Amino acid sequence: MDDIYLDRPNLYIGFHGCEKKVGIDLILHPNRIHMSAHDYEWLGHGFYVWENNYDRALDWASNHYPKFKESFAIGVVYTLEKCLDLTDKHFVELLSKDYPEFLIDLKRMGAPIPQNTDLKGKPNPSGVLRYLDCFFDRTFAFFKGYCRKYSLF
Repeated sequence: MDDIYLDRPNLYIGFHGCEKKVGIDLILHPNRIHMSAHDYEWLGHGFYVWENNYDRALDWASNHYPKFKESFAIGVVYTLEKCLDLTDKHFVELLSKDYPEFLIDLKRMGAPIPQNTDLKGKPNPSGVLRYLDCFFDRTFAFFKGYCRKYSLF
């Protein structure tokens, strides 16, 4: 794929599902974004949004995290720039190609290979702790130079 199609300078609108007090704090202090940094998150560390989908963000906040006292969704304007877009065939193929090499490198270094764990419970309500996925995604993004930038509105 030609590199000209890999950068995405467009602005996108997304929605972040959270607890109401977190959403209000983001509105009042837009530069204080709490980046999720759990080692079990499928897509790695970051600030998650549902693209163009307020209802899905609110649903996630209500159902995925029932511990929230008051569910909330806040609008976010962001640019993907150099993004690891898992809806794009190019990036899926790139990950598929690099994953076996990643495992070989870990074995060569004698480093433990993180494992995904199916808990069906806490601390991740989805039931799967994705340690391997998170570690691979973070490592891949670091070495390939992918990042995300957000602005709240």
